Amino acid sequence: MPKIVVVGHGRFNKKNLEPVDPAKRKGFKNTFTVPVGVTLIRYAPDGATLDGASIGFKIDRGIPIESGHVCLEKNGKKMEIPNLDSYPYSSREVINYTLSSPPPSWPIPAACRKVERPVSLKVLVEKLAAEGFTEIHLSCCAAGGGGDDPDIFPWMGCTVMLTNAELEYLSKEDCNGIDDLAKLKYGKDIMYE
Repeated sequence: MPKIVVVGHGRFNKKNLEPVDPAKRKGFKNTFTVPVGVTLIRYAPDGATLDGASIGFKIDRGIPIESGHVCLEKNGKKMEIPNLDSYPYSSREVINYTLSSPPPSWPIPAACRKVERPVSLKVLVEKLAAEGFTEIHLSCCAAGGGGDDPDIFPWMGCTVMLTNAELEYLSKEDCNGIDDLAKLKYGKDIMYE
């Protein structure tokens, strides 16, 4: 099954929905249906951001992430990820986020697809499906915009992070380029024994 990791920023933006002309969007839904035969895997519940320097780093490198590896944090308080039994998330009906490019300094493996310019998730998924990809992993936030409906984005203001135990588990063997991770997360090199 051909798979790909998409790296970028994910945020809901009504201005970037199709059709672009708001007058033609009457009755338009904020979601789309993932094409049959394609699995879209998301690592952030709707409204939440991803801690790129930990969980995003693992996603980008194809390192498996399980429910026990992650937690949500809001205002310094940690909480469990919703629907832990189905994490990471894969559903047929998905909010049509706008994806944009990650920071230029972000170390992205060559095997990933970097978002170069703003594109709706629906358009990107359809394009990747047409290229033959059947498993798409999103290394992107699922953030809602200011004033967005809290019923649609219940986890707004939360960040998905690796648990402390999982951060401690990361080793040079687990992550090629963990020095990059340390520089992103801590602003310095880390030493190995």
